[in-house]
Amino acid sequence: PHDQRRRAAIGVLGALRDVEAVPGLLQILEDTARDTDKLHLRIDTARALGEIADPAAIGGLSKMISSKGDNHDQARPVAATALAACLVTKPQDVDDAVLASLLAMIRDRDDATLTAHAHVAFGLIARQLPATRRDVARRQLENTPHTHVDPSDHASALARQVALALARGDASDPATLATVRPLMQAALSHVGTDHDETVRELRITLAAAEAVSEAVDSKDVLWLTRFSEDDIRGRAHALLDRLGKKVPFAAVFDRRSVAALDDAELTRWIAEPHLVGHAVLVGEAARRRLVISRPAITRVVHDVIERAPAGHRSLLDPDMELLAAAVDFLRQGRLEDATIAVFERLLRHSNPNVKWRLLEIAPEDSRLLGGMFHVLSEGWGWQATAAAQWLVRFESHEAFEAARAEAGVTWKHYEVEDDEEEAAEDDEDVVN
Repeated sequence: PHDQRRRAAIGVLGALRDVEAVPGLLQILEDTARDTDKLHLRIDTARALGEIADPAAIGGLSKMISSKGDNHDQARPVAATALAACLVTKPQDVDDAVLASLLAMIRDRDDATLTAHAHVAFGLIARQLPATRRDVARRQLENTPHTHVDPSDHASALARQVALALARGDASDPATLATVRPLMQAALSHVGTDHDETVRELRITLAAAEAVSEAVDSKDVLWLTRFSEDDIRGRAHALLDRLGKKVPFAAVFDRRSVAALDDAELTRWIAEPHLVGHAVLVGEAARRRLVISRPAITRVVHDVIERAPAGHRSLLDPDMELLAAAVDFLRQGRLEDATIAVFERLLRHSNPNVKWRLLEIAPEDSRLLGGMFHVLSEGWGWQATAAAQWLVRFESHEAFEAARAEAGVTWKHYEVEDDEEEAAEDDEDVVN
């Protein structure tokens, strides 16, 4: 708790750009230099020093970057980015050990996030160096292999090209921008394998975008203004401001704020795409059993389906939470055709993460026969089992055979099992 309070206070000092706080912040770095338990405190302190950008911090940050040992690697790129901000205020050379430490990370560390951050930080420092020294740094980076990276990693590919451009001093040249722009577009629009990976990659991409904003298309940044992470939203707005684009700040809702809305306001906000907290809005509508909000909730589910990735990739956390809340709500009461239509779309989507909640609580409605046979035909683990358990209740229904034939599956009578393990073992008996 004590460190949490200190970190919060340090964040405030950085946001206020309190120059008088610099000696105290540097003392924190000195006092915690050998304390591995203080990693996050050190990172927050370095970040605050970068926000203040006082040249008095150059020595302390350089020492932090040059510290020996892998246990300092997480803090190193943050300190290097902060150092670059201080060099903007007072350009000067840096110790060889500063650049060498970042190059060693790029060469040796099998961590794409760390090495990408190290790339951008290296480029930001190199940009502030005298021309001859910058050229040496550029050659060092060019000769340092980036061996531990997936070629399909958009953020890492972008970070290296941006670092090289900054070290060359030609980041604004047309030829450089022609190379960087497609990488920037791909990285800004990329959704990773899950929410956490997406956030990590976007933070790298935003650092690169801030360094070479001329390569950014504002349209690729707009969706970030609705992200659940405060820092991503804030950086997206700052970047858009630099690009001359003014975008309203998205309203942010939590359980307390939605409880204060009347029914009409709640329904109106559910239908608004530019906000943070759709799931809590829908959850409040469910708590109130607010029938007038059903059309708006149906529309936002269609929106999630439209942007959901194909295959087995995870959705972003807010979309997963929204789908769960919306399915729970729409499952209540009378199932009108619009609800069945959106349930059908969920069941027929190729991504299992889109349909998981519906399969857990699917209503017994024959209009879903086609969608359930589609899930069965995919043969995907527990979801195929759940579909079969649902379908067995409709074996005698007049539409059963036509739906089965359309899906192209062979149906064998499925005994509903109470035990999940036994049910999973019967998967092969259900689907040919």
